[in-house]
Amino acid sequence: MKDNAPALRRLEALCWHRLPATEDEARLDCDVAQSITNLFLKRGVRMKGPLLPEQQKSEMRKRVAASTSLGEAIPAVVQFGGSKTAQYCPYPDPDLAEWMAMEQLARICGEVQRLYPPGIQVQLILADEFYAHVFGADETIEPYCGGMEAMLGSIGLDFIRPVRLRDLVRAANPEAIESSYQRNREILERYWRTGDQRAWADLENAGWKGKLPLEQREHYLARAGHVLTKKRFEKARLDVEAESAVLRFLAYALVIAQYDLAGRRNPRMLDISFVPRSPGEPRDLFKKFYIAPCPPGGSGKSAPPWTAQGILLLPDFQPSLCTAADIEDGRYVPVQELTIEIDGCRLRADLFRKASEGC
Repeated sequence: MKDNAPALRRLEALCWHRLPATEDEARLDCDVAQSITNLFLKRGVRMKGPLLPEQQKSEMRKRVAASTSLGEAIPAVVQFGGSKTAQYCPYPDPDLAEWMAMEQLARICGEVQRLYPPGIQVQLILADEFYAHVFGADETIEPYCGGMEAMLGSIGLDFIRPVRLRDLVRAANPEAIESSYQRNREILERYWRTGDQRAWADLENAGWKGKLPLEQREHYLARAGHVLTKKRFEKARLDVEAESAVLRFLAYALVIAQYDLAGRRNPRMLDISFVPRSPGEPRDLFKKFYIAPCPPGGSGKSAPPWTAQGILLLPDFQPSLCTAADIEDGRYVPVQELTIEIDGCRLRADLFRKASEGC
């Protein structure tokens, strides 16, 4: 495409700092903590799906109020990806998908600051160490994490601070963390493969919350299978490797909770997620704000940015997410590679079209 102007205009409309200030209904609420909580739950911010149960809404409001009552910035954490795992994405770098997620997060932070001037400070955890344990250290992790750091630096979002999980582990107790991870993995393998109730008791004693129903297991196996397919595993090995990867995933997720590497034990901490709830996840564990990965004007899809390719859909340059399912089902067809620069940030935003619309 010789002229990038139409695509650029479409993306500029998503930039948080170009949006006009709006008088939100939440401003009329004298309870600022409730107003901020409502902001996270409104359409265009929250992820599509079931609303938080009332008990969890109350819990989130208490966390917000713990900061607003002190007049201090609200701490928040986002656990982000550590590698571009989109199965059919031909490059390892963050792209339009991650840029849209950061613009969405920045827009939310900006709206919070209008309601509450101390604002919100977000720690974005780049899961390099997590991905190295689950899928093996490879050449895709550094381009992705380094690319995210560069992207945030270009956008100039001083209220979103990226931090590597590797650095959080090093600042804690790396040897103890590795030992706990291996122990968690051994317990999970016993329970997963045999259903041993003693193993389940050991898992709960280690801090595991909730259950592992069949639909949840199948969901994780499918996700791992997509990543491992990209890594060119032989089909005969894929199921075995996917199961092993899921067990490593669950074991390291438990380690993060055991050592509070994400800071969730802080009674003021807000947990923000771009990852949709997994099937079978107990509703009483919904203690997060699940936010849409695309700002209004972008795609309404809910997929973690690192699991999708950020694209522009022709003919109107609709910013969207292209998932493995879109390619496998033949919904989207690639048209042209495109690199675009916006606010000093260079990113891939390839052009696609819907197969149903023809050439």
